[in-house]
Amino acid sequence: HFVPRQELLPEKRLVWMASLHKVSGSEPLERQLRALMPDVHVFGHTHLAIDRTIHGIRYVQWPLGTPREQQGQTRAPSMGMMCVYDSAEGGEQPQHWTHWGRHYEEFERDLTITDLPYYMQRHPLGRARLRTSSTP
Repeated sequence: HFVPRQELLPEKRLVWMASLHKVSGSEPLERQLRALMPDVHVFGHTHLAIDRTIHGIRYVQWPLGTPREQQGQTRAPSMGMMCVYDSAEGGEQPQHWTHWGRHYEEFERDLTITDLPYYMQRHPLGRARLRTSSTP
C-alpha cells in the first residue's frame, strides 16, 4: 500500500499536503522490490495517479478517490479500475498517461528549488504555507 520511493511523488513544493513526504517512501520496501525485480509494483496511499518505470520496475498508483481528486491527473476517459495485466490481451498492458508521470518525463526532479510554483502562491492554501515557512 505504501509508496516505495520518494521519486514517485512530486517534490514537496508541488503538492498541497506538504507533510505527505513524511509518510511516503520506504527504503526497506524499495530494497525488497529491487531484490525481487517484479515487472509491476502497484501501490497506493497518496491519491496521486502515476504509472512510471524506474530502473526496470513499473510503478502504478491508480487512485479511485473522488472526482475532484481525479480531475487533471490522467487522460483516461474514466478513472475506474485500471487493467495492468490481461493474459487475453498479451500480458502487461501499456502505461497510462498521468500528469506526474508526464511531468517527470519532461523535467528532472530538482530538490534544490524550494519556491512554491505560481499557481500555489495565488491559492489561499499556498499563501498560508508561505506565511508559515517565513515565520522565524
